[in-house]
Amino acid sequence: MISTKQFFLHKKNHRSSGFTLVELLLVMGIIGILISISSLLLLNLIPKASFTTQSEVLISQIRQQQLKAMTGYTEGFDESDYYGIHFQNHSYSIFKGQDYDPQDPNNYVVGVEEPNQLSTTFPNQQVIFMPGSGEIFGYLFGQNSITLSNSNTKESLTISLNKYGVTTE
Repeated sequence: MISTKQFFLHKKNHRSSGFTLVELLLVMGIIGILISISSLLLLNLIPKASFTTQSEVLISQIRQQQLKAMTGYTEGFDESDYYGIHFQNHSYSIFKGQDYDPQDPNNYVVGVEEPNQLSTTFPNQQVIFMPGSGEIFGYLFGQNSITLSNSNTKESLTISLNKYGVTTE
């Protein structure tokens, strides 16, 4: 039989394996801080990615409409036509023809996700490309930009077009 004194001496000299409560709490605290910092960084990336994607899609749509006008794309009709984009605050409509008709069922509306919004200095809120040349119909110097902005991140992108439809950012 072991005496009480021998028992405590044995316990004092023999350390059991494992972690103490303080060590576990410290490690959990460090992990919690790292997770909170990384989640804050990731939350900021999502709006930036959305803004970047929307701006790339918009530029691509502008170039596609110009290309349709230049190549004489007919969409099944007999002759080539004008192609354009009409801008609203939270969407833009892709259309065919010299004038934008909001009732035309062939218009293709592209939404701009909140908190992003569009503004333009183009007359009548639209850009129209002429058939064959792809030049901008009714181009006016100084009234040639489209701005996509994000009200949360205060990020904005201004796209300017020259009379030939060349985009600059």
